[in-house]
Amino acid sequence: MVSEYYWDKKVEYLRNTRWLYYNDDYLEFLVKGVWKIKGPVNIIDFGCGYGYLGLKLLPLLPEGSTYTGIDKGTELISKAKEIFQELPYTAEFIIGDIEEIKIREDLFVLSHIG
Repeated sequence: MVSEYYWDKKVEYLRNTRWLYYNDDYLEFLVKGVWKIKGPVNIIDFGCGYGYLGLKLLPLLPEGSTYTGIDKGTELISKAKEIFQELPYTAEFIIGDIEEIKIREDLFVLSHIG
């Protein structure tokens, strides 16, 4: 018997609580002042949920940056695709388990837990 992925049924909860995790000013400080990102980057987000971190980072990153979100929640990935389809960013969403998926080595990795 395959067990359900807990977070896959928690889209509304995640949408209502993500604002607690990332401060916009701090993210901008990281991108511009700490990481000093001047050219396009490719970001991969393991456990992306519905792509919230991509929504926060892509407007701060140089044009041409991309976002790849990976999550094992099919409903979460479906919601992410729905949200990003109307946005001007290059984003890809993959249903996958972090312990099993193989990623290209040339991607810039920014992973988080949440």
